[in-house]
Amino acid sequence: MRISSASTFKVAISLMGFDAGTFTAPDAPDWPFKEGYADWNPRWKRTTTPESWMRDSVVWYSQRATEQLGMKRFAAYVDAFDYGNEDVSGDEGEGNGLANAWLSSSLQISPIEHVGFLARMIEGKLHVSSAAVAHTKELMHNGEQAGGLHFYGKTGAGMPFGPDGALRGRCCSRKAGKAANDCRSKMFHLDGLRWPLLGLCPFPQASSYLVGPMCCSPERDGLKVRFSEFQIGAPVGKVLHDLT
Repeated sequence: MRISSASTFKVAISLMGFDAGTFTAPDAPDWPFKEGYADWNPRWKRTTTPESWMRDSVVWYSQRATEQLGMKRFAAYVDAFDYGNEDVSGDEGEGNGLANAWLSSSLQISPIEHVGFLARMIEGKLHVSSAAVAHTKELMHNGEQAGGLHFYGKTGAGMPFGPDGALRGRCCSRKAGKAANDCRSKMFHLDGLRWPLLGLCPFPQASSYLVGPMCCSPERDGLKVRFSEFQIGAPVGKVLHDLT
């Protein structure tokens, strides 16, 4: 299912910005906050660089970056990235796609498509400069975790659409990223043939592990789940975008 990319789209904007020369380094350009910019987070009311933009998820900095690109170039990048539904029109009838398409608006992407986008970025298949990829990965770096694991990612949250196309009040969120070194991937299947990636998380090395099925419901007490079969096999060892 496709949903709004929300602030995970900053990964794509970063690639565009560094490739086009709008961004020149993790600390440049440093754009000042101005009245009228999105300011519902107090940390956004200050001069911002690409590094602090990604860390604090500053909406207005994204909007200034896409405005620098212009709609024609912005849309061309989204198309070249094969990013979700590639719809950068924005809210219907508003003509605000350049500043709003990814904010619970027209641009939608599924988790599987997002994994594919990140895989193409890592593999250098997005037709942007190697420097743009390197700088973007640097901005995505979330530090070293236990066991020497390095995690790269970007959070995003926004309101989902209902069946009638209207925004609904429950927030949906995701984190797009990758792990370098040891990680655990979680896949699922419906037909026994394709195994799309469902989740990816750090998996520090240890001498032993407790393994078993689990299901939880954060919103409803009394949920009962029956697991019909559980098996432990050898590690799969496939690359992330191999769905077989």
